[in-house]
Formats: sequence, structure tokens, C-alpha cells
Amino acid sequence: MNTREFDPTIPSETLLSAALKVLWFWIIVYVRFIKSQIVFLKVAITMYDKLSNNKKSDICGKSLVCDFVGGAVNHRFRFGGGRGQDLARAAGLKPGVNPHIIDATAGLGRDAFLLASLGAKVTLIERSPIMYDLLQDGMERARVAGGITAGVIARMTLIKGDSISLLPGLAPEIVLVDPMHPARQKSALVKVEMRQIREIVGVDEDQCDLMKVALATASKRVVLKWPAKAAPMAGLLTCSHQVIGKSTRYDVFMLPLKMTP
Repeated sequence: MNTREFDPTIPSETLLSAALKVLWFWIIVYVRFIKSQIVFLKVAITMYDKLSNNKKSDICGKSLVCDFVGGAVNHRFRFGGGRGQDLARAAGLKPGVNPHIIDATAGLGRDAFLLASLGAKVTLIERSPIMYDLLQDGMERARVAGGITAGVIARMTLIKGDSISLLPGLAPEIVLVDPMHPARQKSALVKVEMRQIREIVGVDEDQCDLMKVALATASKRVVLKWPAKAAPMAGLLTCSHQVIGKSTRYDVFMLPLKMTP
């Protein structure tokens, strides 16, 4: 009788081979999974960097830039009319009079730059982190540019924070308040730049509180920049006088105020 001896190694080798195949399969799956996660992570980081860079200056599809060297600010600086401009008159700038002015709502810093260009020392306060970064960048580029522009920037000091809490500790002579104005009924007339700023800073719901703090802390006057045809800000005493332009009105509150409602 022809018999074959049982070889115990055969099933063991087969089992080992199968186990190795299964192990290799899962190694490949795991490696591919890791690679896909790395790719996803790289894409996510790239998108985050783009969003972080764009959100500061790209609202409504157009870049928002704080520029003191060229453009509208430079033109106003060169051909604006000096101390005869409405803002300068409202702030009380006269030959030989260079007060310390606090711009409590700095925005893009254009009004502050104008006042500083006429000799005033200006402290800018901005509470929006994005607007603050834009201002800081614009001021630094103006310093690097040198010349007359750098001299103007040297009279400007930028502070990050809320004016309502900061003003009492600054003992200002003159305070300029330019809050986010009431929305126009014909919104299409609003400039793209203003819509961009509105998207960033939102609505200044505490603008009346800011005016009251400014009136309580300033020693000489408070200037409220307001749309020319808008009703006076509610909750305030009547201003001392007004300087009215084509689209903008400056309500000037001389201090101490006369208690006339």
C-alpha cells in the first residue's frame, strides 16, 4: 500500500503566505490613507493662508488699502486747501495753533493724516483688529517712503483699543468722532470702499455713548463728522456750531457746553 506521509509545514507556509498578503494589503491601504491626509492638510493650510491674507484687505472683491503715499490722500495733501478745509476749520486749526487731537474712530486714517499735515499732533484709536493692521501697515510704508509724508506720520500715534475706555486716561484737548454713519436709502450711491469698511467694522451701536465720553473728557471741543443732510445724533445737546460741506457736516461742540437742549 502506497502511503504518503503527512507534511505539517505545508499548511503553515500557506497560512503564513496568506497572512503576509493580508498584512501587505493593509500596509498599502494605510500608506495611501496617510498620503491622502497629508494632501488634504496641505490644501487646508493653503486655503487658510489665503483667507487670512485676504480677509484683511479683500472685501466685496476689491482690495482695501491704507495708503498715505499716493492716491486720494496724497492729492488731498497737496491740493486740499490747507487750514481752510472744512475739517481744519471744525477742529479749530489756526496759524500758530497746533493742538493735540484724538481721532477716536480712526478708520483708514485719512482725516488724521490731514490734521497732522497741517501741524496738529494726532492720536488715532482703532478698535477693529483688521482696520488697525491696515493702518499700521500704511503708516509703516509712509515712514519708509520718507520725505514730507514721513514727517507727517511722525506726528501720528496709533493706539489699538476702544475709545470709550481709553479717552478718560488720555486727557484730550480735541476729539474727532467719525462713527459709521446711518445707511443711505439709495445704497447704490455708497462707495465700494465705504461698503468694505462697513463689512469690517459693522455698525457703531455705541456711537452715542462714545460722543458722551468724548464730551466729558475733552477740554476744548468735540467734532462730530456726520452726513450733511442727516438728522443730529439723538441723545446729545445742541452743538455750538456747524461746518457744512457738500456731503459732510461737522457738528462742533465747544466746551464747556451750554446746557441748552
